[in-house]
Amino acid sequence: MEPESSDFTWQSYLLQGRPDFVNYIRSGDATWQQVWAALDELDESDAPVLLKACRFFFAFSSWEFDEMGCVLDPDSELAANISIWSRFAVRRRGALPEDRLQAALRELVNLGTASPLFYELVYECYGAALTELAASRWPAQVELPFLAVIPVDPDAEPLPWCKVSPSEAHTDLAEDRRWLDFCHTLLDYHRSSWSQGYAAIAQNMELLAEDRAAL
Repeated sequence: MEPESSDFTWQSYLLQGRPDFVNYIRSGDATWQQVWAALDELDESDAPVLLKACRFFFAFSSWEFDEMGCVLDPDSELAANISIWSRFAVRRRGALPEDRLQAALRELVNLGTASPLFYELVYECYGAALTELAASRWPAQVELPFLAVIPVDPDAEPLPWCKVSPSEAHTDLAEDRRWLDFCHTLLDYHRSSWSQGYAAIAQNMELLAEDRAAL
């Protein structure tokens, strides 16, 4: 049964997992911040809806990043949007496991819908959000979200280290050795995990290049 005309809103498209809501963002009738606020009201049973929205965000934002010459202006709307998304994704990691986000972004890169440089940008921003959340809860209620560091192919080029730099709200942690050790362990996992996905992207790009050369 078709929804009533009054149901054709960006919110209804969003909750249905349809990409139509992105048109409202393009026209300025909605913002990504409103999208994450709306999705924050959902529980973990709605994880597929949250993941679909993230996929649309990746595709939309990667195009914007390409238009900027793949150099992020820290004062740009894109920088603000990625920062807001990162904090949302880290906060809702129960419904958005890090490996699922990586897989979704890796698939988009392999399809040519997102760029490898955008993958690196998301990796850096997500790492910053991880440390910011940990800083806000330190030292209570902080848990490492893993059991062991994921091994990386020794022949693969790892992603660069994320910087451990508490925000202005947590500058008191800058000299806390326990905090710094914790962050290095946390970001070691983060880097290993995302480097694994990046290695798969690089391998796929090499295979595509070989196929094109053979044509």
